[in-house]
Amino acid sequence: MPLTIVVVIAGVAAVVAAAARQAAVAEHAWLMMVVLALLLAPVSAVRIPGVKATVTLGDIVTMSCAVLFGPSAGVIAAVADGVVTSLTLTRSPRKFLYNVATCAISMAGSSLITRAVFNQFGTPGAQLSVLQMSGALALFSISYFLISTALIASFIASSNGESVLRLWRQKFLWTIMSYIGSGASALVAFSLVGRLGYLVFVVVIGSMFTMFLFYRSFFRRFQETA
Repeated sequence: MPLTIVVVIAGVAAVVAAAARQAAVAEHAWLMMVVLALLLAPVSAVRIPGVKATVTLGDIVTMSCAVLFGPSAGVIAAVADGVVTSLTLTRSPRKFLYNVATCAISMAGSSLITRAVFNQFGTPGAQLSVLQMSGALALFSISYFLISTALIASFIASSNGESVLRLWRQKFLWTIMSYIGSGASALVAFSLVGRLGYLVFVVVIGSMFTMFLFYRSFFRRFQETA
């Protein structure tokens, strides 16, 4: 319970700060990404065999939102994705609040870490080269992965009396491929937005469904082997 309280309070703080920043933004195209997150969230979660947790492919949308429109927009999109996804996975208010708060903290925390190294990351109109953005997204994806999986593994481990490190290593370490894939999709969106405009959203959706099909096939083979 103390872990849940701390995480939920931190999540609320991240959402309030993001909403305050976005309220002052005149451009509202970022809302399209939030709508995408809401629409695609019900089909973007794939359960991890052997543990009550999921891989959330909506990160492809939310990471792209952070890159194209800034971290604050990314936090709001991540929370929207987390709300809809969690409603389909659990009826426990505690788990619901923890999941949503984890989305907000992961996006806000990874954005802060990345901006500490690449100070123009997520700034609309910033003149970052594709090479610079590649480095920024590599750091962003790894940070997002570590924060998100550490928080979820801590919740499960504390609930079941397990070792956090062992649970994380056995059940969550390999999911880094999902975060790297999401970061790669965000890099493609960044590279093409100047040519395609907002049609780049179609690329984001296509990337998400491609990864969804991959994971569904992968988990099916895993379960058959087990």
